[in-house]
Amino acid sequence: MEWLTKSIDLLKASGWQTAMIAAAAALFLYLSKADILPPLDPRWIELVVWAVLLVCAALAAASVGSAIQRGVGHLWTLWKRRRARVRAKAAFVRDIPYLSDKERQILGYLREKKRKTFDVDQDGGYANTLLGKRHVLFIAQPGQALDPD
Repeated sequence: MEWLTKSIDLLKASGWQTAMIAAAAALFLYLSKADILPPLDPRWIELVVWAVLLVCAALAAASVGSAIQRGVGHLWTLWKRRRARVRAKAAFVRDIPYLSDKERQILGYLREKKRKTFDVDQDGGYANTLLGKRHVLFIAQPGQALDPD
């Protein structure tokens, strides 16, 4: 019964390992059918090799499918982030005619000085409305100490 527990350990193998076992089983079957290797005399040995081939091929295919699923999920996340950036930019462009003079001064200062960041009070100060519209974001990290003054 130890062979059964060792066989179940095959389920823990990686996709490459199961693919190589499947390829080896397929090569073994091919070479025995081509009379390069001696024929598999009892019929049940050939059936066992076929079973190993099919199980390992299925495990390898499941591993490939899982990798494809992770890749598609990553691409989907990237696409959603890009789409959110495009929407935020479009919302900002639509809002430009409605900015107050102070908001225009802040954004003009950033553009003139070619800066992406600026210091602001914890409550947002004059940039509070820009923060509320999410045209400007806090870049503080979670747990970062902020000076309330």
